[in-house]
Order: sequence, then structure tokens, then C-alpha cells
Amino acid sequence: MIKELSNSDLPNAVDIFTECFYDDPLHVYAFPDVNERERLTRIMYEFIIYHLVPGMFMKLYGYFETSGLAGVIAFSPYNPERKWNDLMQFEVDEMKARAKNDRINLIGDFSRESGSVKLPFDYCYANELGVLKKYRGKGIGGKLLAFIETETLKTGINYIALDTANKKNLELYYSRGYKLFKEYLFKELKCYKMYKFLN
Repeated sequence: MIKELSNSDLPNAVDIFTECFYDDPLHVYAFPDVNERERLTRIMYEFIIYHLVPGMFMKLYGYFETSGLAGVIAFSPYNPERKWNDLMQFEVDEMKARAKNDRINLIGDFSRESGSVKLPFDYCYANELGVLKKYRGKGIGGKLLAFIETETLKTGINYIALDTANKKNLELYYSRGYKLFKEYLFKELKCYKMYKFLN
């Protein structure tokens, strides 16, 4: 079952994203000290889930197995009024103060770099997708993508986009009909901007 996350689901969503992105190439590059990587990844996802999602009018949906939350997707519906603001900057500064590690700035740098790769049409955006390792191989990632594709169409928009620095994820996206818009470099990481036309 897929549904929008409630406040009580948010700690589990942080756990899922922390597990899923601990060994993501971007996080391995940003946080090479393995003793720091889990802590910094968790701090970053606490910021995303508790501050960025509500502050930027994003949505969090989860796939629930009978035993609990198995996968999460963060989704940005098309909204031309979405703007960075002073409150969001305050929350970023608070996150940096908690992190006490300047390398956390690399995640924001990546977000700006990926955001500068513009598609020539209006689109919704799949921000983050994570499935707990013990539930992988069951098609949960594909089901979460299909769900937000349907949500995209409900907004009257026919395109959805995403970015990844993890080449291993490309197989999933290609299998779901996503196409490569642009390959670009962030530092020494090869990154991919992908999109899908929905009809």
C-alpha cells in the first residue's frame, strides 16, 4: 500500500533514507570518513524530511508492507511559486551547525548544480527514492515511481524528472521508460538528469 506519510512515519523515513544513501556515490564522495558518513547523512535527511519537504511544498509517500514502512519517495509537484526563503536558509544554517563538518555543503552544491540543468518544459520532480535493503527486489521502487507519475498527471503536467549520481539506478529508471536528458559532472562524479513523458 502506498500513502502519504504522517508525522509518526517521519522517523522511519529518515532511517530508510540514511540506510539507502549511506553508500550512494554522492555521499561516499561528500563524506569519505566512514565514521562520519552515517551521522552526516542522517542529519541531512532530518533536514530534508522535517524542513525542506514542508518548506518547499513537497510530498512524502511511503510503501507499506504488513511489517511497516519499506520504501519512501520525496516528490515535488510542479509549482512555479516555489522559492527559497529566509526560513529555509535559517534551517540550512542550523543543519550546518549540527553537522560541524563543512563537507555537508557539498550536498547543497550538488543540488544547485543539478538544478541548473534545466529541461525545456514544465515538470514535476522525484527528489529522493529509497527502499530498505531487506525489501529490495520486490518492485517497490518501481511502484513508488508509478505512484508519483500518476500524481504528476493529476496536476496537469505530462513530464517528470529526476537526477542521480548512482549509475546502478539507471537500470530501474530506463525500465520505467525514463530517458537521459543530460550527463554532467559534479566534481569528479558523473551524474544523470533523466525525464519521462507521461500520457
